[in-house]
Amino acid sequence: MINGMDISFSEFKIINSNEKYTDPYLVLNENGINSVIVTSLKVDEGYKQNLDRFIYLILSTIEGDKEVFLTKEYVQLPSEVNLFTIDFKINVDKSLLLVENGNLKYNWVNLRLVYTNTSLEQLRDPELGRIVRGGTFLKTEIPIFNKRG
Repeated sequence: MINGMDISFSEFKIINSNEKYTDPYLVLNENGINSVIVTSLKVDEGYKQNLDRFIYLILSTIEGDKEVFLTKEYVQLPSEVNLFTIDFKINVDKSLLLVENGNLKYNWVNLRLVYTNTSLEQLRDPELGRIVRGGTFLKTEIPIFNKRG
């Protein structure tokens, strides 16, 4: 149970360039990472009583002892249904992913899916850690494949 809500996670896929195929990694191309992450979720019926519902997708990595956020995407969930599919469009600029000599800075990123009642506009940095800790229902590491020519 996350923030008082039962969430069933039924699908996760990464689409990098060809919409017919999914990959087990994020692709770094000439401009950065431009991918779509698709998730399908089901939430319990009590969900309809709560008007503010958001799912965040957070990509981050660790530098020393500090977490570096690469992107924070979110969607507001509809109130009419409790089963839905979300397409997160992920865009991470290559400047965040490369060191000065052009080599890949990170071989992987942390990916989290978070359920919360707080919109991104209301979210302040100190709150982010609390929301992530309390609302994370999927946490995994995704490798980065360097496909630059």
